Amino acid sequence: MKAFLNGYRMTMEQKLGKRFSIAVQAGEIAASVEVSLLAKLVMTVHQGMTLKAVHGESEGACVDSQQHEPVIDARLHADPNND
Repeated sequence: MKAFLNGYRMTMEQKLGKRFSIAVQAGEIAASVEVSLLAKLVMTVHQGMTLKAVHGESEGACVDSQQHEPVIDARLHADPNND
């Protein structure tokens, strides 16, 4: 099971990285963004939200945008080259 889940995570990171590369080419994401790191960030947040949901986080809290948007905004604004 562990190997299966690790494979799933890696596959999803790769798919996200490819999609983010397309978004960079389309001008939807700044060219300075490292797409592989962005994909890893998204998967890390996804995994954290999954753990919260599995372990009984209060209803709706695992997808509460007010709780998570500041974290995402902070990361995106941490890059001085972010457009």
